[in-house]
Amino acid sequence: MKKQFLFSPIIACISVISLSGCYYDIEDKLYPKINCDTTNITYSSTVISILQNGACLSCHGGTASAGGNIILDTYDGLKAYAQNGHLMGSLKQEAGFSAMPLGGNKLNSCDINKLTAWISAGFPNN
Repeated sequence: MKKQFLFSPIIACISVISLSGCYYDIEDKLYPKINCDTTNITYSSTVISILQNGACLSCHGGTASAGGNIILDTYDGLKAYAQNGHLMGSLKQEAGFSAMPLGGNKLNSCDINKLTAWISAGFPNN
């Protein structure tokens, strides 16, 4: 009788532990998708807004003292820097580029995707 009593709690404990140890992650709840519209990108509102909010224009504004003599608050200045690949290399903080914003956090993936879409569209001045 004691053997039967001893085995029942052990089997019950093992069953409870093994069943409670299994759980399934629901990807959408753990990593919610952010709606990021990359189809309606304009230079005048979207691109300039991203650069202002990301503190890029506070250092790279239109003065002669702009950081590294890189001026990003004009269309021509930004386009030149985007064409040579340095804009996205710096904003994505890739190896071989100066990570920007300097001393700040990397832009979020949605903003990076929007800038990439603007560049891929041929740098429209709209």
